[in-house]
Amino acid sequence: MTKRFFQHYLLPALIGVSALYLGIYTYQHINRHNHSQQQSTTISPVFSTQLSSISTPPAALNHWKNKILVVNFWATWCAPCKKEIPTLVKMRQQWLNKDVEFIGIAIDFPDDIKAFIKTTPIPYPVLIAANEGMQLMQLLGNTKGVLPFTAVIDRSQHSFETITGIVQTDDLEKRLKQLTSSQSPSQN
Repeated sequence: MTKRFFQHYLLPALIGVSALYLGIYTYQHINRHNHSQQQSTTISPVFSTQLSSISTPPAALNHWKNKILVVNFWATWCAPCKKEIPTLVKMRQQWLNKDVEFIGIAIDFPDDIKAFIKTTPIPYPVLIAANEGMQLMQLLGNTKGVLPFTAVIDRSQHSFETITGIVQTDDLEKRLKQLTSSQSPSQN
């Protein structure tokens, strides 16, 4: 009976726990790599695409030229997106006077965005993208269309890092400190 218990219950349980641990470790390693992976490509189409807004005239990201941008792609139907918005709102307040701008790009319907913003105010610009949002994310390296997705773009608009999934405050703070200390607005 002891051998049977080991073969039918304990061994499969140990294999399952090991596989789970390996999966979690692999996911965390990949996610960390995305936080520090720097892209060196021109992303000018991302900056020239005009997107509508709920409260302002249509705008393109080049409206915020010479600023470090934290561009967050999100949707009202995305639970992790809604979970990270208060963090982004708080961080935007901390970085407001340091040539850093946070911009939300909602991949959603305007009425759903309006309703969401009534209950969860977002003080940074929110642009609306439908299919264009998926194309913009692909240009920034998000080929799977995962939300939330954030790109931290330097002032030159040529170098950026991406974060797939919920933003970790410490990682974003570190990157913003590096960018604000290494670049001044007069370097452009």
